[in-house]
Amino acid sequence: MKKNSLLTLGLYFSFWNLFFFWSLLFLPIALFGQTKAECETILFIDEDGTSYKKYVDIRTDNASSNPIIFNSIKKGKDPKQTYLYINPKDYQFKVIPNKSYNLMVFEGNSYSFMEKGNMMDDGEIKLQKGTFTFSNFSKEESSGYFGYYWQSGIFKKFSFTWIFPPNFRVLEKNCNQKGEWVLQNNTLTFYGEDINNIVFDIQYSKSINTNIPSFKGRDVDIIDTLSLKSEDISIEVWDNNQEDGDIISLSLNGEYLCKNLEVKKEKVQFKIPNLQGKNLLILHAENLGSIPPNTAALRIVSGNETKEVVLNSDQGKSEAIQILIDP
Repeated sequence: MKKNSLLTLGLYFSFWNLFFFWSLLFLPIALFGQTKAECETILFIDEDGTSYKKYVDIRTDNASSNPIIFNSIKKGKDPKQTYLYINPKDYQFKVIPNKSYNLMVFEGNSYSFMEKGNMMDDGEIKLQKGTFTFSNFSKEESSGYFGYYWQSGIFKKFSFTWIFPPNFRVLEKNCNQKGEWVLQNNTLTFYGEDINNIVFDIQYSKSINTNIPSFKGRDVDIIDTLSLKSEDISIEVWDNNQEDGDIISLSLNGEYLCKNLEVKKEKVQFKIPNLQGKNLLILHAENLGSIPPNTAALRIVSGNETKEVVLNSDQGKSEAIQILIDP
């Protein structure tokens, strides 16, 4: 019994010595096989609130395999036809059937690119009552990966910056990963470390300024107020009298709908989606024409509602109408 016990004990320690040896042998693979990357993304959002120019720079550690870009280029087009900038220029482009992405494979440990696109290319965007809501992909794109992710590893450092036009404001910001948010003026940045599978939910809107006592150095008189129910309106402008060479500019909430438009009998239409709250439409005279003052007829169509008004402006003052949307 004693000899058998010693034999059993010896086999037991031999097994664990062997297990420990092989654990040490594969320990470097477990510890160091996971690649890490540093990623910096800057999104320049255009005035429409949905299109953008995006700059991405990714640097990887020395243990990483060839870097890969997961892109959403449709129909397998070569990225050179879509991207504004790619570095390095040499890469392999692979179309992945039945997936929402393709692959660009680089040699080396870093790459960067710049592209034009729409927020829908990166995820989902909703526009409701003047508020934009953007969420990037939260569904699994590749095995175990979703959102903004680094394949076979993690982001050692990760930053994502949204640069909005000056007349936009950020309403809400959320991320499924821990990190630091920094908001300065029209620039929003998220900083994170040792994270992956990053999903953002951002809400933003245009700032509306109707407190305009003057426009382009001229006083503004509000001559009428229109209350409308539909958020999608159209504005038609024309000369309802004799054409006399009147040239006008139309401004909505301080932003031009048109500049230096010659008013004629033929109507010119402007479509304005998702108008909210209180708005100010100003007629600015660029000249006096042959028969002063500068005059234009406007028709505002909102769903089944139609309103018409005539605005007069000269080189001393501008006339305006206030549009109230009450859906």
